[in-house]
Amino acid sequence: MTELEPCPFCGAPALGVNLREVAPFVAEPARTAKRKFGYSAVCSSCGARGPFIEVEDPFNNEQGFAQVELATAGWNGRAE
Repeated sequence: MTELEPCPFCGAPALGVNLREVAPFVAEPARTAKRKFGYSAVCSSCGARGPFIEVEDPFNNEQGFAQVELATAGWNGRAE
């Protein structure tokens, strides 16, 4: 697994890559809105988040491992 780089904003170590749920857009009717799950890295100090990498099935470990790597790459892949 790839190591997370420090936060690009405050320099603190990244807390890790977490699975989280994103609320659907307000414009979508509540009964048809689909819940979205995904992974993103988060800073341990300022709370900055990396890109949200959506996952189809949050309980599929094989898919989850791949998405964690993508979220890590998104956090680490920034302009210097």
